[in-house]
Amino acid sequence: FFSDTKGHIKSYSKSTGRVNWNSDTLEGRMLTGPVVYKKNIFIGDEEGNLHVFDFKGDYISRIKLASAVTKAPVVQNGELLILTSNGTLHIFSN
Repeated sequence: FFSDTKGHIKSYSKSTGRVNWNSDTLEGRMLTGPVVYKKNIFIGDEEGNLHVFDFKGDYISRIKLASAVTKAPVVQNGELLILTSNGTLHIFSN
């Protein structure tokens, strides 16, 4: 899964390299790189939102965080970690 400078999120086939799907739901937003956590795709933006997509490219939800998310979320020890620009570390688990 990849995000681009236009705010699109793309899924590519590992075997063919072709695009499986392309979402323009977040077009115009400055996005972080996506990360997979618990069978969903998470991606942050500079407005302080954490967006959730399923593997088919369907938009599931948005979580408002403390401030801008400028670095890709990280999965470590079974937890999803998101650091916002004001220094707040958000931790999601289970």
